[in-house]
Amino acid sequence: MKESSLFKIALTISLIGILILLIIVENTEVKKVEIKDIDSKKEEEIVRIIGIINNVKETPGLYLLGVEDNSGKISVIVFKEEKLNISRGNRVEIEGTVKEYQNKKELIAKRISIT
Repeated sequence: MKESSLFKIALTISLIGILILLIIVENTEVKKVEIKDIDSKKEEEIVRIIGIINNVKETPGLYLLGVEDNSGKISVIVFKEEKLNISRGNRVEIEGTVKEYQNKKELIAKRISIT
């Protein structure tokens, strides 16, 4: 086979692979959990919660949110990248990574939306 033919085949297969990966990523949904179900087994896992903001504290580098649902409460850490327009009483959907800090579970937010 000629080099140009091999190059075309390799490029085609690579593009098909990238397209398949994009389709998989678009159709993958983060698992929704209740706050009470967030335990040590979920550490480092990405989860989605829906709850009400009961506390908002702003520090120079991040926001600390208290979020609760019908099952419990959790602290949510949001690193400042832009102004966060959330206030107490907002119903939110948060995707983030479960971490443990000072023997308590918290969520490091990756995406927040007001519902």
